[in-house]
Amino acid sequence: PVLQEVNNLFGDDIYRYALIVLTFEDYLSDSTVEEFLKANTELKEFSKKTGDKCIAFNNSLENGSEEASEQRKRFFVYLDAILRQNDEQPLQRKGACAQCCVRLCSCCRLCLTWCKQIINGDR
Repeated sequence: PVLQEVNNLFGDDIYRYALIVLTFEDYLSDSTVEEFLKANTELKEFSKKTGDKCIAFNNSLENGSEEASEQRKRFFVYLDAILRQNDEQPLQRKGACAQCCVRLCSCCRLCLTWCKQIINGDR
């Protein structure tokens, strides 16, 4: 499983740095993020170990809308808190090759593009 691979690469330090980002919150319909997490025991366990640092994004919001702006602000508040908690020190991978971390995302890598868009304010 991916979450175990993340732990293997970074050790237990990962939990201090981790922020679970859920996209397409709008697809949950009548369910809540909490219900979604409960349904996935591996993800729920990972969430508990991170101190329940989880944020969900509604992808149907219009760019530039107040709600989209609030989502972006919440994301950066979380990131800032994580940096402060860790004295602004980067997480170090166990072992040698830091480039191996790119392997973690085995999907289409859209999440990396999406994060860049958030940082640039395009989302």
